Amino acid sequence: MQLIQAYAGAMQLGLAIAFPICGRRDVSHPDEENTARERREEELGQAVMAYLQEHPHASDTLQGIAEWWVMRRQVRVELAALERVLRHLTDDGLLEEIGSGASRRYRLMFRRPQ
Repeated sequence: MQLIQAYAGAMQLGLAIAFPICGRRDVSHPDEENTARERREEELGQAVMAYLQEHPHASDTLQGIAEWWVMRRQVRVELAALERVLRHLTDDGLLEEIGSGASRRYRLMFRRPQ
């Protein structure tokens, strides 16, 4: 409980924080399944705390947190990754970029037969 209060205090001061998942971890025999689960739990904890940094007075049910807080963060991350992928595909000449800014569109780069 003290750890959560410390994070809440840091959030009130506007400090960026990472939220480690509390609890026991099997450090004596880490295996891939435990590592993947712990990594996923860490990501979920970060998503919850990131949402609360933006909306410090928010509260919701388990279902609401899953649907709104966590999914929102995942969409942001996926959009950033997708933007990088589209840039690479455009740079590689596979996609054509049309327009700019928020109205920018992408399509397959058609090559005329020579």
